[in-house]
Amino acid sequence: MAKINKNIKSLIIISIFIILILIVKNNMFFENTNNTEIKKLIENVELADHQLSNLKITYDEYLDKLDNLFYNQFEKESHNERFYGSNVKNIENINTDFLLNNESEFSKNVKVSISEVYDCGWTTNENWKWVYTKSNLTFKDEDNENIISNKRYTLKNNDNIWQIVSIDFEIYLQSALNEDNTSDILNYNEKAYEPKYDIHENEKIKYLYTFYPLKE
Repeated sequence: MAKINKNIKSLIIISIFIILILIVKNNMFFENTNNTEIKKLIENVELADHQLSNLKITYDEYLDKLDNLFYNQFEKESHNERFYGSNVKNIENINTDFLLNNESEFSKNVKVSISEVYDCGWTTNENWKWVYTKSNLTFKDEDNENIISNKRYTLKNNDNIWQIVSIDFEIYLQSALNEDNTSDILNYNEKAYEPKYDIHENEKIKYLYTFYPLKE
């Protein structure tokens, strides 16, 4: 009888151990799935943003690419804020005819790096996340200095759908990273040598994926 009880205890311990492993694996699966969804969402937004800025797509195509990617409180006017690109006063005028008669004078090359998914800094709620991007822009006109755009995306899980709530960004000249250069950041942020979105919780942001939106 004692031997049987011992065997039963062993089976219970093994069963509990297996259940714990399955729970951990299940959590890892959902975390990886969420991270993959978020990374693809950010890639789609960055792709559309740079393609519109460089007159590769129409404004309507731009909006189609962003359909359902933004939380409803993100105003349409926010999409009209171009930190570089066409001098068109109203980007809604960028249609097929406009593209046929105009060519982008701006980027020769754009490289976008996307960070890993981070917990949102102001809440422990798992339904809120941060993702950072860094865009390196090389211009066709060699007289224009190359610039870097750093962004921080705030995302919310809304009914099992990840959506963007807000985008914070800064822009600075690439030369501003050189210690012997005193160039001002374009948005007048004084941290010329310390980009605002270069650090997360006292650690260097990890960029895991890079793509070239003008080559897509």
